[in-house]
Amino acid sequence: MASGNALFSLLERQPVLCADGGFATHLEDGLGVTSLGDSPVWSASVLSESPELIQRTHRDFLEAGAQIIGTATYQACHAGFQACDIGKAQATELMRLSIDLADEARSAFLEARAAQGEGLRQAKPLIALSLGPYGDYGATTEDELVEFHRERLEVFTESAETWSKVDLIAWETLPRLDEARAILRAMDELAERYDGPARGSFARKPAYISFVFPGSGDALPFAGREGEAEARLGTERGLEPLVELFDVQDGQAQRQRREWGLAGIGINCTKSQYLPALVSELSLRLSERIHREGPIRAALFLEPDGGLVYDGSTRTWSTPQGEAQAASVDKWQRELVHTLSCTATRRQQDGEEGKTGPWAGVVLGGCCKATTAHIAALRKALP
Repeated sequence: MASGNALFSLLERQPVLCADGGFATHLEDGLGVTSLGDSPVWSASVLSESPELIQRTHRDFLEAGAQIIGTATYQACHAGFQACDIGKAQATELMRLSIDLADEARSAFLEARAAQGEGLRQAKPLIALSLGPYGDYGATTEDELVEFHRERLEVFTESAETWSKVDLIAWETLPRLDEARAILRAMDELAERYDGPARGSFARKPAYISFVFPGSGDALPFAGREGEAEARLGTERGLEPLVELFDVQDGQAQRQRREWGLAGIGINCTKSQYLPALVSELSLRLSERIHREGPIRAALFLEPDGGLVYDGSTRTWSTPQGEAQAASVDKWQRELVHTLSCTATRRQQDGEEGKTGPWAGVVLGGCCKATTAHIAALRKALP
């Protein structure tokens, strides 16, 4: 099974990249789409009704400066579409259409830049297949989580044309560690299948898992199953369970490497003011593990929300409790750019690590309510 490294190729040229912002909230606030929250598949509902708005959203973020755009598939799955009275075959077509729309928006953007004489300076933006968490876990077993995520990913891997347009996979807004491990198992199962002699070569795309730190921003909201290690600042292990998801590239741990390893880890849908402490802890834990076990090639993804709080019962957005207003665009980008300094560790100071600490690169972007204005300000401020 061949490997695709568009992410690291771009990070080698530019170690800090800019991703897009809140896709669904841009559809609502920027393009006037209503009632997305009423659909089980959220923004994917627009794929059948107004696909041109999906393409427009991608184009708006590209024009704002995004170098990575996420597809309209965050909540897309066969069960969700079935709840919308859309059968499996049509749902598959719609999910694959999301990739085509992102690719067409990218092509149109690049053509426009070339016409403006900027084609040689414009690197090809990357398309991230956006896949969210399972959601309402109930008594769901880990095997059921594996099956759920594997089937979602299969929609895209089973079409060579669709898969060729995907540059990376974004598993986003995970609230618990056991689901992250289920995702890695699902990826491994697909990798083993495609490595069979009947399937030929099929590229493993770089994938990252992004976690959510709500509330006070110091821990994952759910520990997961009984006996699951807690990921919380201030404890003995801190966020070490997150960096344990990575493979070591050589040395003693080589024998235990996954079929389809993880290329990055991230934090999204989290308030920007909580990022410095989280990033410092993650960077320290990764640096220590690299020093202890061997090389790990990993990117860091940071995509905080725009500062507002969503009430699921009323389906409305409001300012955080105790604050008169949401952070300004300028304050948001300054807080986010500041987190770059939080990747520094003692080993960086000793010359053992680069400008992004133990990370192979950093991707900064936004989540819900992070607008094109946020992304434009962020891209302008990046080194």
